[in-house]
Amino acid sequence: MMPGPYFEGQVKAVCGCYYPDVTRLRDNPNERTQTNFCIAHESYDFLVDKDKEFNGVNETPIPTDKWRESERWRLRLVRLGGHCSVRKDEGACEHAFVLTFDFMTAVTTIRIVLDDASGAHVAITNMTTLPESEMRKGQGSAALRILLGWAHNNDLWDIRAVQVQPQSKLFWEKNGFAPLNNATSDFQYQR
Repeated sequence: MMPGPYFEGQVKAVCGCYYPDVTRLRDNPNERTQTNFCIAHESYDFLVDKDKEFNGVNETPIPTDKWRESERWRLRLVRLGGHCSVRKDEGACEHAFVLTFDFMTAVTTIRIVLDDASGAHVAITNMTTLPESEMRKGQGSAALRILLGWAHNNDLWDIRAVQVQPQSKLFWEKNGFAPLNNATSDFQYQR
C-alpha cells in the first residue's frame, strides 16, 4: 500500500491507496465499471454504484512518476488552503508553486520551488506584497511564518530565499535567515 492520505479527509480508492497514486483511466458505462491505475496495484476494474453517473472519462494516459510527485507536493500544499491559495506554476521547473495570501488590505505572493536543484527543500524564488503602500506592515512576515510552519510540519528544514536583492536583505535577516555568502546572494533559514 502507498503512503497517504495527502490531505485531511481524503478518501481511499477501492484498492486502499490514495490519489495521486491512484488515477482513473476510463469509465466503462455499459459494464457499470471504472478502470483505475494504481502504482502499487496496477490496472484494476471495479463495479460502480448504480446511482453513480459517469462523467465520460475516456482513455486517460497513465501519469508519469514526475507528475505524481508534483501532484503529491501540491496536495501537501493544499493544507495551507485556510491561509492562502495554491497553484502549480505551469511551464516552470517541476515542483514550482505560487502561494497567494490575501490579507484584505494587501496580497502577498510567494513563489517556491520544492526540492530545488541547489539542494534546498524549499527555495523561495519570489516574494511580493501589493499594493506598495501596504509594504512594511507585517503581511510578508506573516505569510512567511505560515510557510515556514508548513515546511517544518512536513520535515522540510533546508529553506532558502534565493537571489535576494540588496534592498530585501534586512527583511530576510529579521525573519531568521542568514546570508550564505554565495555568488547568487542566497539566504538560509537558521531557526
